[in-house]
Amino acid sequence: MKIRLIIGIVLIIGSIASLVKALDVSKDVSATSEWLCVDGEILKSELVASTFSQTKTGAAYSPEIQYNYTVNGKEYTSNMIMFGGVTPGRHNKMYERYIDRYPKDSIVKVYYDPTQPENAVLKPLETWGFKKYYLLASFLTIFGVLYIINFFTGFGEGLMTFLDRSN
Repeated sequence: MKIRLIIGIVLIIGSIASLVKALDVSKDVSATSEWLCVDGEILKSELVASTFSQTKTGAAYSPEIQYNYTVNGKEYTSNMIMFGGVTPGRHNKMYERYIDRYPKDSIVKVYYDPTQPENAVLKPLETWGFKKYYLLASFLTIFGVLYIINFFTGFGEGLMTFLDRSN
């Protein structure tokens, strides 16, 4: 079926896009080793239902943390917890740890880019922010290659039939 070749190619393209995003976020994370640190204050700390991520079983949640900090007498505000962001999900208990760690009115360490002080994060070396893109790229590559191999050789026909039926 020609559709399997098309699906395989689309999955490989998605894999490449995920890999590019992972490398970009990874570069940002490694650059933070040269960033400076100042004290900041948490202005807002709450768990919010994501407006763009609704699931069949309800809303997806994410932490909304906003903080301010001062560099060279100028005040900045940011809401970046880590590079790559925090992906909204249904497990709101998991995201409550951010609310607990960064309660409103608390003083926190803010890491900022000395060349662009408006760029700041609370967790500069957090790795999940880009590892999730590597994980996505891996899955997309595996399934893309399986679809392409199946198209050309027929190998794994039973698996492909199962995957086709599950859609």
